Amino acid sequence: MDVDIILYLKFRRLKMENKKQNENEKQIKKHAQLFATKHHENQLRKDNLTPYITHPIAVAKYVQDYGRKYPELNISEETICAALLHDTIEDTSVTYEDIEKEFGKSIADKVQLLTRVDSKYRSKEESRRIYKLKIKNNATPDVQLVKICDVIHNVETLGNLSPEGIKRKINDCNNIYIPMAQKLCFEAGKKLEGLINNYLRNIQ
Repeated sequence: MDVDIILYLKFRRLKMENKKQNENEKQIKKHAQLFATKHHENQLRKDNLTPYITHPIAVAKYVQDYGRKYPELNISEETICAALLHDTIEDTSVTYEDIEKEFGKSIADKVQLLTRVDSKYRSKEESRRIYKLKIKNNATPDVQLVKICDVIHNVETLGNLSPEGIKRKINDCNNIYIPMAQKLCFEAGKKLEGLINNYLRNIQ
């Protein structure tokens, strides 16, 4: 067989495989959004007006945008799915096993890392401390970016939190998430720092 024909057939096969992979990735992302929408149904944001699902969708959009600008972070469709699902274990009846069954172990592991687990055997403050250490020390860069984007979107509506919640969020940003973001994705760190500074300026 002619070499050119062989190369053409290989190219065509690769093109078809890539197309199939892209279609599969779109399907799993769509499935994740529908799954999150179903399980966050009737939940609202802190303003008691905005449907909760707008939050994970916004976080996923931020992750996708930063992933395009910083390809070294290796943001995959699995990361986007984890962003869409990041609050399902913590805030709904969904379990790790449910996500593993629907989306596979890799996505379930990412969502688990993004989940703060409260326990009757420790205070909320201790649970928060353990969670922040888990994100800082155990999460891969793509999962850390999901958390940073989660924080960015929450800080955009900081005024809806209680005074104690606002103070805690600002401290967490200054001590953990801004330094993490500046190392990981400078643009995200700059955005988060700007949001905090703007909020503090506006309340003075």
